[in-house]
Amino acid sequence: MIQIDDTTHVSQSYNERVRFLVLHYTALDTEASIRALTAPNNVSAHYLVSDKNPQLIYRLVSEDKRAWHAGVSKWQGRENLNDSSIGIEIINLGYTNPNKQDLQKVTWYPFPDEQIDAVIELTKDIVTRYKIDPTCVIGHADIATGRKKDPGPLFPWERLYENGVGAWADANKVQEKIAAHTVLDDIATIQNKLARYGYQQNVTGQYDEATKGTVCAFQMHFRPSKFDGKWDIETQATLDTLLEKYAASLPKYTPIIPAAAPEKKVICNEPLTDLIDDLAATIANGVDSLIAAIGQFFPLEGAANVLSHLTNSSPLAPSLPMVVLPQS
Repeated sequence: MIQIDDTTHVSQSYNERVRFLVLHYTALDTEASIRALTAPNNVSAHYLVSDKNPQLIYRLVSEDKRAWHAGVSKWQGRENLNDSSIGIEIINLGYTNPNKQDLQKVTWYPFPDEQIDAVIELTKDIVTRYKIDPTCVIGHADIATGRKKDPGPLFPWERLYENGVGAWADANKVQEKIAAHTVLDDIATIQNKLARYGYQQNVTGQYDEATKGTVCAFQMHFRPSKFDGKWDIETQATLDTLLEKYAASLPKYTPIIPAAAPEKKVICNEPLTDLIDDLAATIANGVDSLIAAIGQFFPLEGAANVLSHLTNSSPLAPSLPMVVLPQS
């Protein structure tokens, strides 16, 4: 019979299997949450934080076991985060509104202070024991962009940061960058920066729905005052601040150059620009919508030509905003 000696020779080269802490809301009331997370239905979490008695936290799955909370997920290059994370479900109804297409218009349910106090105490213990990096304390929305929204924009990430849990961008640094920035990054740079921080973001050079979903998730976490998925100077300054602040702990990342699109240019000939002028003259109150439409239907070079013609030649020229196009 073999004998295991685990004391004479002990290696110093190891780390914890648990690398991430993922926070969720249940989107259900207490009774329904307990039923959903304890029934044999392929959904579980390590912990459940109540809203009725937050100081009583239920451990549903032992930390040395693999709970099924993350689903299809990716963060900082690692996939299937159930394998390497602790999952915490927080009882909260999420949001309600029939118009779910616009997350800015739905009603989000707040988290009681007592419940967040309990979450802070629990998460501080977990990140300390497993030495979890601040950038690896994340929401379900961060690791499953476009698919999940929890824990939502009302979850107080900044409050957790102030208590030693998770990452946050220092407000004064963000403001400094806002003052210094004059133009927005090009789309490929935006996508590379999001991927470098940890998001599952393909670098395509196109501001597609997937990119918009990633930006929305980032905004809900780090700039929850507005999370419309549109890239703006404040969002850019926030991400740049985070990348600088946590550069030493982020995994190595090699920027990706998007594949060149097939050669297909649209030349704005005279009949087309005449049509644009006619459209512009009739929707004087909808310039932004017109510009957005042009951007969808033309490659960057074509859109630039159309916008240039609008700015310089159309009857609306004096009222048009200055347009800064990303560099191709």
